[in-house]
Amino acid sequence: MVATRNRVVGVVFILALHSHASAVTCKEPTGRTKSKHTEVSGVKSSYSPGDVLDFRCLPPYVLKGSSSSTCGDNGQWIDLPKCKRKSCGSAGEIENGEFIYNGAEFGDTATAVCAQGQVIQYRCREGTLVGEGKIWCTENGTWSSPPPTCGGKSCGSAGEIENGEFIYNGAEFGDTATAVCAQG
Repeated sequence: MVATRNRVVGVVFILALHSHASAVTCKEPTGRTKSKHTEVSGVKSSYSPGDVLDFRCLPPYVLKGSSSSTCGDNGQWIDLPKCKRKSCGSAGEIENGEFIYNGAEFGDTATAVCAQGQVIQYRCREGTLVGEGKIWCTENGTWSSPPPTCGGKSCGSAGEIENGEFIYNGAEFGDTATAVCAQG
C-alpha cells in the first residue's frame, strides 16, 4: 500500500509542477513590435517559453543585438534587439577648419567651419550643381555665396531635326522637348 501511495503522490506532484510551468507567459514587447522602424515575424496574441520573435530593422536603421529573441522560462524576453539610427562616423578633416557636429547618426548634421579666406568646393554625386561650385569665408565672417544645391539629372540636347526645332521647357529629368516643324 505504501508503494501505491508514493506513485499517486508522484503523479500529483508532476501535474502540479506542469500546471505551474505552463502559466508562465511573455508579454508582447510592444515597443519593438509596433515600431515604424522594425519588422517582426512570429507576432501572436500570447507567448509561451521557447516562442521566438525574429526582428529586422528598416533602413536607415540598423540592428543592435541578435536578430531574434526567445520567451524565457521566467516570462521575460531574452536578448531583445533594438533598431538604432545608422552611424555615419566622422565627416572627415578640413584643412584650416573644423566640423561642428550635432551628432553623427542618420539625420544629424555636420557644419563645416573654415578659417577666414578658406574655400569650400561642392560637387553633386547625381544631378547638376545649381549655384556657385566654390564659396569662401569672407573677412566679415559670411560666405561669398549661399551653398549650391543639386538639381535633377540633365538630359542635354534632344538633338537636331531637319526643317524644324525643339522647344524646351527645361533639360532635366521630367522636362519636355516639343518638336516644331518649320512652315512649308
